[in-house]
Amino acid sequence: MARSDEEAPVIKREAAGTVTLRREAGELQILLVWLLDYLDPTLPKGGLRPGESAEACAVRETREETGYEVSLEGTPAVVTARLDRYPPVVEEVISFFPARPQGGAATASTDPVVSRVQWVSLREARAALERPEQLLAIELCEPRVPLEACLLVDADACPRACLDIARTLARAHGWPVVTVSSFHHDLAGLAGVQHVAVSDEPEATDLALANRVRPGDIVVTQDYGLAALALGKRAAALSPGGRVYTAGNIDFLLAERHIKAKYRRGGGRTRGPAARTGVDDARFQHALQRLLEAGQ
Repeated sequence: MARSDEEAPVIKREAAGTVTLRREAGELQILLVWLLDYLDPTLPKGGLRPGESAEACAVRETREETGYEVSLEGTPAVVTARLDRYPPVVEEVISFFPARPQGGAATASTDPVVSRVQWVSLREARAALERPEQLLAIELCEPRVPLEACLLVDADACPRACLDIARTLARAHGWPVVTVSSFHHDLAGLAGVQHVAVSDEPEATDLALANRVRPGDIVVTQDYGLAALALGKRAAALSPGGRVYTAGNIDFLLAERHIKAKYRRGGGRTRGPAARTGVDDARFQHALQRLLEAGQ
């Protein structure tokens, strides 16, 4: 008669790994590995060697499995995993350290059981990872990794003069600029800008921006809904006309938009936006300058 898991011998061991994060074109990405005998990805991790600290193990395992040198960013998330596919049962206490890639490109993995190394979006990682302790480690470590803030621009409705002002000011203050638009607006060759092209489906640009916003970012948009979401994520937001959205005015603006849309659906007509002038450019420049300075 086969023994139950409760009767199988249990081996306890310590392990360490990393939750390594970066931002690419404003998107939060995480470093995952695929092992030869598993279809599902995993975070870089491994057992501690005799006399090895958890910190040293985490850095070493990440280097061997992914080829990346990483810098650890604070206290680890300590989780427990039970590996019981075959006896004996292995119970791991794993220290997952929040980390960032250090230096340039990675070297090749030196771990023979690693079949693939890849950066994936955090959303994709949460859907692909099956181990609950690794999902918990991500939730605990993600807020602890300090990543650079971005200036995110809704380029579908951003005048070229406004975009030029944003690029100039962002460069002067050392902020990366990420523009997002449908593929009809080709900004891929614009110097000093990371551009993301999305489909022309309704709300595709807003959705792509919403998925990229992080605390400390600045979002340039005419869409009040996106501005409200940015404020909810502790980012700043302003319009191309220089209006800074705040907790004090966003509810009024959303209500006003709703009333006007309802009026138009009933056959009414509302005035469109006034033609842009140099005053709008100056107002936008002044407002963005203040937000960039406040975010440094």
